[in-house]
Amino acid sequence: IGTLRAIGMRRSSVLFMFMSEAMVLGLVATTVGVTLGVVLASGLNALKISVGMDAMRAILMSDTLRLSITAGQVVGPIIAFTLVAMLAALWPAMRAARLQPVTAIHKIG
Repeated sequence: IGTLRAIGMRRSSVLFMFMSEAMVLGLVATTVGVTLGVVLASGLNALKISVGMDAMRAILMSDTLRLSITAGQVVGPIIAFTLVAMLAALWPAMRAARLQPVTAIHKIG
């Protein structure tokens, strides 16, 4: 941060850089998580797991466990958790943007 500010990067650019990184990390992480969830659900559906309890049969209205995934269940968490990642990065990004170049260089480690 200190080096970037020392070579002339504006505070708004530092803030934008941190927020962009948070957005990309949040987007990649949630996309990987949702993809693994879809693969797991598909695998469980392929196993055709039998529901043994009568109460569960009444709730599921089926003898086998079937997991269905809608587009909203995929896109919603990706958007929500990407926004959460960006909100979590907002305060540190604002603090980093406010640092003076010399102070930031001295705070290594």
